[in-house]
Amino acid sequence: KPFTTERLAKAFERAWLRTGRERTRFLAVHVAEKIDLLCLDSVAAIHGEDDYSSIEMLDGTRHLHKKTLTALESTLPPCFLRVHRSHIVNMNCLTRLITLEGGGKAAVLTNGTQVPVGRTYTKELSARLIL
Repeated sequence: KPFTTERLAKAFERAWLRTGRERTRFLAVHVAEKIDLLCLDSVAAIHGEDDYSSIEMLDGTRHLHKKTLTALESTLPPCFLRVHRSHIVNMNCLTRLITLEGGGKAAVLTNGTQVPVGRTYTKELSARLIL
């Protein structure tokens, strides 16, 4: 039976929501006329891009997702933490937290990316880190 990519994407999203956040293992992204599944273990960070999200992989490649950060945040497993109003990081990819000039903080990921940490998110990030 023929189907559209939008219908398939909605079916995947419904199935993932039913299985719970801890069991979500992939994100579906539209690429040309197909849907690719991105393994969450390979996602370093997710960045806000207006009404979309940019998914940054460990190898540095990026994929555009049609959902906002807030919508994605509710479906991601607990190892993903929002550290800024425009950034979510995979805590498994966090290598260190650095202090920038002016006192701001940034999370350094295994792929070398520095992600800014907002002041309102610092307390929750610190609570998740083992010091």
